[in-house]
Amino acid sequence: MTKHSHKLKAERSTNKNAKSAWLTSFYVGKSDDVFSEDIRRVFIINLFTSVGVLFTFPLGVGSLIEGETVLGSVLILIAFLYAINHIYLRRTHNHTLSGNFVIYPLYILMIYLVYSGGVNGTGHVWVFCIPAVSLFLHGMKRGMIELGFFTLALIITMFYTNSHFAEFGYDPTLKSRILFSFILVVFLSGIYEYSMSRFNQELKETSAKLKLVAYLDALTELLNRRGMLQRLEASSYRSFHLLLADVDFFKSINDEYGHDAGDYALNQLAKIIQMSLPEGGLASRWGGRRISNSSL
Repeated sequence: MTKHSHKLKAERSTNKNAKSAWLTSFYVGKSDDVFSEDIRRVFIINLFTSVGVLFTFPLGVGSLIEGETVLGSVLILIAFLYAINHIYLRRTHNHTLSGNFVIYPLYILMIYLVYSGGVNGTGHVWVFCIPAVSLFLHGMKRGMIELGFFTLALIITMFYTNSHFAEFGYDPTLKSRILFSFILVVFLSGIYEYSMSRFNQELKETSAKLKLVAYLDALTELLNRRGMLQRLEASSYRSFHLLLADVDFFKSINDEYGHDAGDYALNQLAKIIQMSLPEGGLASRWGGRRISNSSL
């Protein structure tokens, strides 16, 4: 591969990273921890709000043009709320409150679309987006409870109110088909959300274990060199008192009493150093035999 092709590849990678960073910045705002669960939820909720604005605003304008004043006004109001929500979430990262502003207007809008028929009697086709959004925003337990109440509201709207179904001449069985299809989507979305929540929980536990392995010495359970350096770099202190100690003639312990005895001696030494530290002090196993004592 030529030097020119290497340069082109590097430029493409740089452009791709720049676009990804711009997209993350647009939906999340300023944040140092772009990989945390909170930031991921902020990012996805703001995607929801963007999609909501892109769909509801044009549909609202179209409804106003066709003379559907109430429907058009409701859709434009929802679009305005989602746009404000996007700005609020970028600035505060309060994804819990922002998620409520996404899902509850969506519940109301869907029930209204089913009741009124929307544009040309097609309002009911939008209800199937509810389960996935509800379960993502509120989790398995709360999401399923809210979907149960939404399903009850859907039943009342379709079967016990003067909704649009008779007006547009739909088959009488359409209401039941919509209801059963919606329940099926809820069931499938629930299975997916449950499997994903289990996977994410296992991923968090595995990540925590790997972090312990990466930063702790397995024998003494003190910080290893990487762990100590990470703590020092993250500290707000400007100066440190650092003590490095070697265990003299340690090889003779292993040679005379065996490696198990050597491991026991290192463990006891680590405990003594740990207990003798002042408040805020850190101890680490810096190398194979060396233990460092850092007082912050």
